[in-house]
Amino acid sequence: LGQIRNFFRFALFAQLAVALLAAGALHGVLEASRRRFGNGPGMQRAAAFVPAAVLALLAVFEMRPAPGPIQPLPPPERELPWLTFIEEETAVDDVLAFLPFPQGRKTADYAGTSQWMYWQQRHWRPMVNGYSGFFPSRFKALTETMKDFPSAQSLAALKDAGVRYCIVPKFVIEASPPPDPDAAVTLALVFRDEENELAIFALRGDGDHIVSLDACINTMRETGRDMSERYKETSLGGLAVNVANC
Repeated sequence: LGQIRNFFRFALFAQLAVALLAAGALHGVLEASRRRFGNGPGMQRAAAFVPAAVLALLAVFEMRPAPGPIQPLPPPERELPWLTFIEEETAVDDVLAFLPFPQGRKTADYAGTSQWMYWQQRHWRPMVNGYSGFFPSRFKALTETMKDFPSAQSLAALKDAGVRYCIVPKFVIEASPPPDPDAAVTLALVFRDEENELAIFALRGDGDHIVSLDACINTMRETGRDMSERYKETSLGGLAVNVANC
């Protein structure tokens, strides 16, 4: 079972196999009835089809799909302050994490995540969490870590996953302990949506940057060396000569 990526697709093939077996069984019942009643009077010959017909009707009744509830969706153009913030104040490649992470295995546990994915068609930012028929081991490990949000370990795991912003509903904030201010990765409130009762936090790192301070200083020194003398502190160019009253 561990090699099956999607149980729902596998179930479709299993149903097709069962349907083929059922068709073979009905054919066998029909042939047996014909051998027994096929040589009799007209009504008796017609009775040969009754067992097969009854079994076919029972199969159709059993496989009748049950009515499934349909979740109403808000219009995609609905104005939401938090969504506007993401669209206007974040970069298109900023990775988002929407809380809470589902901890159960049932479809109902992913109702909130499905709504976050629905709004992704507006902002189109990558999401670190989602809902699918297949969950990779790395996602499972992250989900397990997020049970203790906003612990230092959970925030470090989000940073390792490339997350830039966390969208956290109010009920999650109220149910969570305060974060550790001395942790290597911390949360900084950047937006609060009072109407929809959620907040957006930016992840702040531990000061470990991709570009070192020495590299920045060397680059600034090379830029200053290559710059024309007219645009340095001598004020021989730029606004100093073009705007007399500056």
